[in-house]
Amino acid sequence: MEIEKVTTGIPGLDVMLKGGFEKQSIVLLSGDPGAGKTTIGLQYLFNGATKHGQPGVYISFEEPMDMLYKHAAHYGWDLKKLEQDKKFRIVDARSLKAETLFHADVGMTFDTIKSIGAKRVVIDSLTAYSLLFENAYKQRLALRELFESLRRLGCTTLMINEYSKHYSAHPLIDFLADELIMVYNRRIKNNRIRGVEIIKARGVDHVDKPAPLVFGKNGVEVFPENPLFDQF
Repeated sequence: MEIEKVTTGIPGLDVMLKGGFEKQSIVLLSGDPGAGKTTIGLQYLFNGATKHGQPGVYISFEEPMDMLYKHAAHYGWDLKKLEQDKKFRIVDARSLKAETLFHADVGMTFDTIKSIGAKRVVIDSLTAYSLLFENAYKQRLALRELFESLRRLGCTTLMINEYSKHYSAHPLIDFLADELIMVYNRRIKNNRIRGVEIIKARGVDHVDKPAPLVFGKNGVEVFPENPLFDQF
């Protein structure tokens, strides 16, 4: 059976993913600070809303709404216009009660997703969400509930995660996610090098070699035909 894909609209990344994310999958995007995680998340939602008729919701546990608007405007993405057209929403989750954010598909978060018929969701960041819980047991339960609720909604979800020595802040996340993508921001000699690598894409063909990632005037671009330095 052919797997239906959801294009990211990010030049080069869809090539590495052989067409995009698997539809209704949950993708974990982990990476270094300054590697482009927030830009990729906003770009994914903007492209979906403007090019594919797929409304999107950005759930932020870290950055305030005005900073996200400013970030997007740098690339010419008018998020406020998309909100007026009911194609996009930002949920400022910093002040919401952690235990009920994704509980039983109710509350502000899921009401927002359902209100515009969202097909794409970005959660920024899973690291910050995990830290809202006082112990590992509650954190584990919350993560399981989050994944189960998102799967019932049927959206294609991109979860942003801060980089650590492991691919995720919690080993459970690696197991539950359908696809794992790493973005890097490393200093090699006198150069700052950014790259992207597909670590896992469950049951889906993909390019497994890391590729350069750059910030262009229209957002992030990936160049899978160009190898990264051997030292990377």
